Amino acid sequence: MFELILICYCSFLDEVGTSCEAATEFLVLYKKLFAKDHWMYYLAVKGVPVRIAALITKVSGILIIIIVITNGKGKGKGSV
Repeated sequence: MFELILICYCSFLDEVGTSCEAATEFLVLYKKLFAKDHWMYYLAVKGVPVRIAALITKVSGILIIIIVITNGKGKGKGSV
């Protein structure tokens, strides 16, 4: 039964980034549920760390684009 909950929670990882305030609550609960070592190993075998790394990479890329665009707009207006 707990394994099904794990799988269900892992399926929502892609949605966490777009859920704003609810993301914090989700991640706190996620961390509490899977704090035991044997479940961490299970998640590792299922490839969850790779999915999390891919999501972090995706968000980092978006942030870099935003920074570049923002800096470019500032330079065009004569700011330093």
